[in-house]
Amino acid sequence: PAEATFYAGLFYSKTRTPRSALLLAQAYSQAQQHSSCLRLLEESNIIQSQSQFWTQGLLLACLSLAAQGEWAAMVEILEDACRLAEPNPDSTNGFRQGRASTALSRPLEDDDDFGWETLKESISNQLSEQPPEGQSHVHALSRLCAWRGRAYYETGHVLRAAVYWKRALRMDSRAVEAWQSLLDHALVTPIEAHDLLEKLDFSDSNDWLKSLYLTRIELSTSATNEQNPAMDVGEGDENNLNRSAENKNASMRQMDKSASFAFRGTDFDASSISISSPILPSNHFVATPGNSMLDKSVMGKAPSADNPAEAKQALVQANVDSAFYKLQNVYKLHDSPQVLAMSAKRAYRQYRWKDVLRYCEQLAEVDPTLQTGGGAAYVYVATLLISGHKRTLFSLAHEWVEGCPKSAQAWFAVGAYYSCCGRHHVAQRHFCRATRLDPQCTEAWIAFGCSFAACDESDQALASFRAAQRLSPGEHTSLLYMGMEYNRTNHLVLAQNFLNTALQNSGGDPLCYHELGVLASNKGDHREAI
Repeated sequence: PAEATFYAGLFYSKTRTPRSALLLAQAYSQAQQHSSCLRLLEESNIIQSQSQFWTQGLLLACLSLAAQGEWAAMVEILEDACRLAEPNPDSTNGFRQGRASTALSRPLEDDDDFGWETLKESISNQLSEQPPEGQSHVHALSRLCAWRGRAYYETGHVLRAAVYWKRALRMDSRAVEAWQSLLDHALVTPIEAHDLLEKLDFSDSNDWLKSLYLTRIELSTSATNEQNPAMDVGEGDENNLNRSAENKNASMRQMDKSASFAFRGTDFDASSISISSPILPSNHFVATPGNSMLDKSVMGKAPSADNPAEAKQALVQANVDSAFYKLQNVYKLHDSPQVLAMSAKRAYRQYRWKDVLRYCEQLAEVDPTLQTGGGAAYVYVATLLISGHKRTLFSLAHEWVEGCPKSAQAWFAVGAYYSCCGRHHVAQRHFCRATRLDPQCTEAWIAFGCSFAACDESDQALASFRAAQRLSPGEHTSLLYMGMEYNRTNHLVLAQNFLNTALQNSGGDPLCYHELGVLASNKGDHREAI
């Protein structure tokens, strides 16, 4: 970067052209000189819509502003830059498409689909540099929409963030970051995510990408507990069926153990540390590898033809199962960090702790810090906490803190270790540090709330759960634990409301039913509890 900055600076001083300015700005960005990059982009007017390289300049500006945490400035720049040129009525050229005849412009509204498509075509026609033959890049406007969505999210405009992440995907289905953001922050339900995928344009060569997208749609144990085991681990695993049944029984016993946290105040409930979108209802069936959706030999119960919602949920489940099968057995990506991470998160959602540990241990061989695991690090820590593996958790936390001292997941692991040891006051400090390092980390906020609840600090616990709910409004876990906390403090009416809402949003999480049973028992209605 230092040499690039040196020679690019000489080139820019000699020529003073937009291209040389862009090269110097890129060199500044790579050298982490973000202030210099922004100043150069502003002085050279590259990010103005009249510039030849304005899209490249805007992307560089977004990268530098993100590195400095200037999200409000990014929103302002992108709102002003994304304008649709309108014909100049004073021009003698009429409605000619040239820049000279389109001096007037207007900012695009969020719901102006036609305007955004027109701007996309205009940018495609104006880009001077085309990718080499046989290669392709994500469309520049799609990337700008993804940045705009993130800027809105960071500034607290969650709904507008979802709008622009969806728009980025519709403009270019390869906008992976937009898809991950939608699901990681639970801004769409599984059915909404599936419907969005069906509308995207995937070429035949990108079918593997669609399968990867589908695997990020997470379903609960109630929607998947009778799935075809071959879908999850691939061919050749002769012991999978027996292990699946064993894990199912162990999961139910462990779930009862972990769910008792809110009422005893002594155990840390790691099932609250969830990173998935809302869960689907229980009636389901699973497609075979041959995509036979109606093969009753591999399904628990066929969906009712009179219930379109049930049939839709079954279709989502079938496609997700088929995607896992194709990635593991057709595309041979079973050792890919992304596939291992999605498999671990899927097993965690289904309360299969042994499979979670197995997948995460395989992932750790590829990436010891699990940074590329798409959130699998939190799943791994939560499962170790549930399983009571104190030594492994201690070693893992120590390794992560040494390798990534400014990583929220590292201090999250430290807090989980102290929670596993029952030292919840100490765990609070480390969970607090994790939320300061990454204020958008939903898992850290929920764990922070659980540590407060374990110390009988109800107000702080509820505040932490509310923060998690604001960050991931479609996630039911924070609602569930607010209901559990109200139940623990004997606010039974509020507990009933929150638990019912959590159950409705989750679509049938067994833990929601368990807590409703505990609530009914506290009310003295033992028949309802059973």
